[in-house]
Amino acid sequence: MTVSRIHFPAGEKMDRRVPRALMLSIALLVATHAIAIWQLADVSNTLGVALWLPYTALAVIYLLVFAWLALILLGKRWARTVYTAVAILGLFSYIPNLDQLDVLDWCVGAIKLAALGLLHLPSNDFWFGKAQETEALT
Repeated sequence: MTVSRIHFPAGEKMDRRVPRALMLSIALLVATHAIAIWQLADVSNTLGVALWLPYTALAVIYLLVFAWLALILLGKRWARTVYTAVAILGLFSYIPNLDQLDVLDWCVGAIKLAALGLLHLPSNDFWFGKAQETEALT
């Protein structure tokens, strides 16, 4: 059994290290999603439906979220862009409930905004292939 290396479009092997800002961003996003899972699992007991329904939905959704984060770690620029758009739309869901948010909700929102900012730092651009495009244009 052979293990293949991941190749970038330019044919370079992925021998580079993941930028620290990107790793910190992914760690913060995983933490915020873990808090959300905990909060949603707590709320699911009050829904009045069979417990397997909300837990199955949570499992499917969060498998997709963590797969998305893994694609970001692999340097997929489209995954970073789509994740950012969906996360910002999700943060807009806070607006109608601003008066009902507790300290934990405010902290999670602030951490998520910081993590999204870290995803788009210029130091991460090389990881997502933007530097290769710039070099090809010159």
